[in-house]
Amino acid sequence: MTASVVAGALRPSWIEISRSRLEHNYLRLKSFLVSSETRVMAVVKADGYGLGALGVAHELSRLGVRYFGVSSVDEGLALRRGGIEDSILILGSAFPFCDSYEAAIRHRLTVTVSSIEGAEELARAAAGQKIPIAAHVKMETGMQRIGARPSTCALIVEKLAQAPNIKLEGVYTHLADAKNEEFTLGQLAFFDQGLELVRRTMPRAALLIHCANSTAVARYPQAQRDLVRSGLAIYGAAPDFEPVMELKAKIVFLKRVPQGTTVSYGQTFRVPRESVVATLAIGYADGVPLNAWRRAGVLIHGERAGVAGVITMDMMMVDVTDVPGVRVGEEAVLIGSSGQKKITPHDWAQWAKMSVYEFLTGLGAPRLPKVMVA
Repeated sequence: MTASVVAGALRPSWIEISRSRLEHNYLRLKSFLVSSETRVMAVVKADGYGLGALGVAHELSRLGVRYFGVSSVDEGLALRRGGIEDSILILGSAFPFCDSYEAAIRHRLTVTVSSIEGAEELARAAAGQKIPIAAHVKMETGMQRIGARPSTCALIVEKLAQAPNIKLEGVYTHLADAKNEEFTLGQLAFFDQGLELVRRTMPRAALLIHCANSTAVARYPQAQRDLVRSGLAIYGAAPDFEPVMELKAKIVFLKRVPQGTTVSYGQTFRVPRESVVATLAIGYADGVPLNAWRRAGVLIHGERAGVAGVITMDMMMVDVTDVPGVRVGEEAVLIGSSGQKKITPHDWAQWAKMSVYEFLTGLGAPRLPKVMVA
C-alpha cells in the first residue's frame, strides 16, 4: 500500500482497520450473551476510540448493530451527517445549559437525562415540536460522574412521562470497576433497587435497561439486560478479542551516524556504536506517546527496531542497524504484525505508562488517515 492510496492522503502514516476482525469481535461479543433478545450498543465516542467513528459505525451497522453510543451531541451529529440512521445515544448527556437539546431533537438523537433540571429543560425544548425525542435516564450507582440517585430517577421518569413529545426509552448506569466483583455486584444490586422505584412510577413501560460494558459482559451475565455497551472488546483491546487496527508509517529518511552521536531533542539518546537511523513520518501529534521512547519499538522486515531518541511532534527516529536491507519508502509497523513479531496497543500503553483507553483515543488525530481493509 502506498501513501497516496490511503484516503487520498499524501503524508505517509495511517491506521488500517480490519473488517474481518471487527466482525469476529462483534460475533464473539454476541456469543457471551445469554439471551437472544439482548442487543449490542457499539460505543464509538472519541472518534471510535481513535479508529474513526464513522467508518467503524458503518461497518458495524452492516453487521447488524442498531444502537450506537457517543459522548456528545457533536459526535452524534457527525454520525448523522455521515449517513448513520440507527439509534444514537448521547452517553455524556446533552447538557441543558449548552443549548444542545434542540440540536438533538432536530437530528433524532437520543439524549441522556441525569437531573431534574435536565428533565425540565428537555420538556421545554420538546414542547411544540413535531418530532418526539427519545430519552434515557442515567442512574448513579457508584461512579459519581453524572447520574441521578434512584429516588431522583423516579421523579425524573415521572416528569418525562408527563411531558409531550418525549419518549422515555431506557434507564442505565455505568459500572465503575467491573474487575472488582464485590463492588460490581453491589452496584448491580443498587441499580436493581432503583429500577424497582422506576417501575412503580411506570409499571407498564417497556424500557431498555443497560449497564454492562466490555469487561462485564462475560464476567457478569446478570448485568447484560436489554443492551450491552461495548467499545474495547469490539476494537480488540480487551482480553481474548482480536486487535482490529494496525498503525503504520513510511521510512522517509535514512542516515548513518558515528558512535556517540546524539539523536533527537535534548541529547538524551546517544548511539552506542556506528548506527543506521531511520526517520518515520509520524510523531506525538499523531498520538504516538512521547514518553514511551525509552522502551518502545517498531517492526520493520519482521525485526524490532528500537526508538532512537525522544519522539518529536511530526517524526520519530528508530535504530535499524540490525535490520538488513532497509530502504526509504518502506513501511514500519507501530501496531500490528510483521513476520512472527507483533506489537499491540497494550504494549504502547505499557511503554508510555498510560491506560490503553488513553493511548487509543490519542490516535484520533485528524491528520492520521483511517482506512478499512479486509
